[in-house]
Amino acid sequence: MTPTEIETMARQQYNSVGDTFYSSSEIMSYIYMAQMEFCKYTSMLKGTFTTTSVANQKEYPFPDYTISIKRLTFDGNKVTPTDFREDDDNAAFNSVTTTADQPAFYYQWGDSFFLTPTPKDDGKTIKAYIYKRPQPVAVTSTIEIDTIYHLDIVNFVTWKMALKDENSVAAREYQNMWTNAMLEARKLEKRRLRGDSFASVKDVDNLAVTRFGIT
Repeated sequence: MTPTEIETMARQQYNSVGDTFYSSSEIMSYIYMAQMEFCKYTSMLKGTFTTTSVANQKEYPFPDYTISIKRLTFDGNKVTPTDFREDDDNAAFNSVTTTADQPAFYYQWGDSFFLTPTPKDDGKTIKAYIYKRPQPVAVTSTIEIDTIYHLDIVNFVTWKMALKDENSVAAREYQNMWTNAMLEARKLEKRRLRGDSFASVKDVDNLAVTRFGIT
């Protein structure tokens, strides 16, 4: 559905077609809020981005609308996520003077990620698989959330319209529908990540490759 189609359905659902009490820009902001809620609680919006290394540069910014990194590769090789404590150990407690080399680890801070060791070469491909947040919505926008959730967005918009109208009975009803939709979306997105495998906890000791090499 397009933003206009969602707006039209929500207005029809609340019997407010042509009602100037709700502006089109206001409805667009509700659609944006609904997508943001989905991304906060289900991490359903995903993407990739690539950049290139700069010799002796440790810090690299996230692209716009990034929430966090799921996986990072450097020149095709997986880079292992770490934290400050492990980074201190990997860098012998002095990352500034660490010899530049092929990065094997990274950590996130603010809107940037940091590579250890610091890259020694220019132009190597850094690729990240990311969880994203949506962009602001306009009439001409494309809804970024999967189509299967568009009717849920309609209910979210109708909920906000009822709240503005001080219609507590309708607002409560549509809020309940939205809450249930969020719970179901979290379950569905977890099943999607699992694919055709059964739910289980992976034993890293039984993997073919660990962070310390081939077992």
